[in-house]
Amino acid sequence: MISLYINDVPRSLQRSRALMYADDTVLVFTGHSLADLQNDAMTDLSNISEWFARNQLTVNCTKTKYMVFHSRRKHIDAESLNLTINNTPIQQVPCFKYLGVTFDEHLHWHEQVQSVCAKLAYGCYSLIKARQYFPQAILRTLYFSLCHCHIGYCLESWGVTYNSYLKTLERLQKRTLKIISQGESVSNIFQSQRILSVPMLRDYKIAVSVNNIINRNSPLPADLFQFLNAIRDMLRMVISICPNVLMFTEKD
Repeated sequence: MISLYINDVPRSLQRSRALMYADDTVLVFTGHSLADLQNDAMTDLSNISEWFARNQLTVNCTKTKYMVFHSRRKHIDAESLNLTINNTPIQQVPCFKYLGVTFDEHLHWHEQVQSVCAKLAYGCYSLIKARQYFPQAILRTLYFSLCHCHIGYCLESWGVTYNSYLKTLERLQKRTLKIISQGESVSNIFQSQRILSVPMLRDYKIAVSVNNIINRNSPLPADLFQFLNAIRDMLRMVISICPNVLMFTEKD
């Protein structure tokens, strides 16, 4: 019912894109400078505030946050932004959990990996307590319920983080598998129990997502790959013209 009620929120926006899931709404702004972001954000925050007022709704200002995504190499004075809604300042945060995934301002996903690791640590503890009472088949089911579901959730998005971050996650996954292996080597239990390691699970989920996009079973547009192909062709041309420059850029 709430989705039907707020379904036309995006129509009130002029400078941003709305991402909506139930009563959680995110406004995405892009700009070449902080001044552009400031102007665009204040315009649409005013628009959405007016929409809420017309529909006798209230924005929860205390739960409203904003983040500025940018490269760590590029220094910006994000604190210079001054965003308000209904004359109430909006708090800037370096990371925020949205729909179960913790986003950070550099999209390095360190906080998300740490969150999953904490859940796996709890899963390890639970499996240690359970292994003296249940056979391996039941322990495998518990592993998928307590650990694997957290590893796989949106892994195709945050799993492209640094390998050093994923190594910590892999070690915890192997620790949980040792608990249910009952003497069997971890390398064998991956195959015998048909369990994918973290990198393999990430690659599998990315492949499924790509297949869904190609077959138009995803909200992402299929012409996304035409854009990626154009970039690939451009890079090939750069390689043929100045390969040394490109190699230096990749290493940098």
